[in-house]
Amino acid sequence: MSAGQTGPRRTRSCPSLVAAAFEAVSARLEGRAPRSVYSDSALCAKDAQAPLFVTFNTLHDDEGLGLRGCIGSLQPLRVRSGVGDFALRSAFSDRRFSPIQSHELPRLHCCVSLLTDYEDGAHALDWVTGTHGIIIEFVDPRGVRRSATYLPEVAQEQGWDQRTAVANLVHKAGWTGSLTEELLSALKLTRYQSSKCGMSYSDWHNTWRDGVPHGHAQEARSLA
Repeated sequence: MSAGQTGPRRTRSCPSLVAAAFEAVSARLEGRAPRSVYSDSALCAKDAQAPLFVTFNTLHDDEGLGLRGCIGSLQPLRVRSGVGDFALRSAFSDRRFSPIQSHELPRLHCCVSLLTDYEDGAHALDWVTGTHGIIIEFVDPRGVRRSATYLPEVAQEQGWDQRTAVANLVHKAGWTGSLTEELLSALKLTRYQSSKCGMSYSDWHNTWRDGVPHGHAQEARSLA
């Protein structure tokens, strides 16, 4: 699979993208048009394209995170417009969760992941936990084609080894039967890496709520 970026000038995730995600959700809940938060074109060019995912988590009292929504695209799209679109989908249209409400915002954390370095795996366990995200594709014993993905951080955060992660991903794809050796050997695996940036709602509200933070553009230029 060749959807990810492999060239030397791959687009990196950055705070502006996360701020844009929070801005899109906040604007929808407040019934207003979202404001532009972009000034760091050196980090995310206006026409940059990449596969991306937007993830919202709830911050718990013990500082742990609980998934609240995650939707994205495995195919390249325009990053700046795509972040706003998938932020709204993740916040309001992830069928695993009820839509995010205004009172939840102060406890939210958001990450934007840009996917890179897609490679075909030699087999279902041909990937490194904590480094690679994985996509599996298979035809189940009933003849139904299925696929699903986990981002690079998922297996490590859950404490899963490779086989456990693959077994859970098979179930995520919709197959409720067991992961037999026959099914495992028939899986097609694609591995990828990601550039990830995250921010809490409070950080966004305190720093980005009224527009691009002072000095942010200069900082971005210094990284070019």
